Amino acid sequence: MYEICEENSLTYTFGFSTNARLKTLTEGLMQRAVEEYEQTKQKAACLTALTYQCDSWSHARTVIPRPSATPEEPISALS
Repeated sequence: MYEICEENSLTYTFGFSTNARLKTLTEGLMQRAVEEYEQTKQKAACLTALTYQCDSWSHARTVIPRPSATPEEPISALS
């Protein structure tokens, strides 16, 4: 799907599950989300963009992980 979108100059957004590498790359964002939740008691989400190379991809792509934190949900690198 990535290649089809890129070959046709389409802007795309795909969601995919977290992994250990993404968790490591987003540790600082996670901490910010947790701290924000602790202050406001409302779900907190922090966004950034980073270059990421998945083993199955032909080249690195920009990904936007969305760390979020609430007491009801487990904290994950992408949600």
